[in-house]
Amino acid sequence: MNGIGTALPGRTVAGVRLWAEDGAWLYLAEQPLPLLDANGRPQVSALEAAGMTMLSVGASLQPTEATMALLRQEVAQLAGPGTELHPAALTMRHAALEVAEAESFAEIATARASDLPPQAAAFSAVLKDRRAATAQAALRGEVGRLRVLYRVALPRRRAATAALAGDLTNHLDGTGRIDAAGAEAAIRCAMEMGDAKWSEQADPGASEELRRTARSIAMAQAVQSLARTGTAGPGARTTVQAEATRTEAAPLTLELTADVAGWLGGG
Repeated sequence: MNGIGTALPGRTVAGVRLWAEDGAWLYLAEQPLPLLDANGRPQVSALEAAGMTMLSVGASLQPTEATMALLRQEVAQLAGPGTELHPAALTMRHAALEVAEAESFAEIATARASDLPPQAAAFSAVLKDRRAATAQAALRGEVGRLRVLYRVALPRRRAATAALAGDLTNHLDGTGRIDAAGAEAAIRCAMEMGDAKWSEQADPGASEELRRTARSIAMAQAVQSLARTGTAGPGARTTVQAEATRTEAAPLTLELTADVAGWLGGG
């Protein structure tokens, strides 16, 4: 997914998404940020020699201390003083420096960035001719010429729930005793006759395998329960009810991009 958009809940504070999840307050920069030198300037430079341009760009996902102060203030207002704020857990999939080419972008450098803050990446590229001119234009403040891309994955899970409920009275022998095989046969017969039914709920994108697993476990629970407790006996009704929920990993992949000219005051 390109950008955060509506993929994550919460609100944006100074270019950083802030949200609550599982009792914790999390944050994630909505685009890569420049690494800063000792004087607080973006680590972006270009050296020309022998008709070549040697380009260096430093990026990260760690907000500045000033931005972190704003985030802490926002969380304190929303959840009370002393509430902790944590960077969102993520996996770095790809970090690249790209130059505009035709109507898209071409990758000119990659870097290894840690999964842990600040997710710093140092890009170096040697350019010539049109690419060199494009990069130089970006450093002069022209937008749409040079960008940093971070592809990250946030841990997410999808859930599926299957519930089985029905009346087995007309599908039992009335003796009050039943084994696992008989219990399953009675349940399946009731389902075929419409006396027992499935109801299911699943998150969007849940796999069919996950749905099957939830149904299988609910069925096993129903069979075990019936075989353990037995039927209600002659003249009484025997019902069945079982429910199972299972989850699967479903990482949310985001592509976060930043125009380098924007770091330098362009645009």
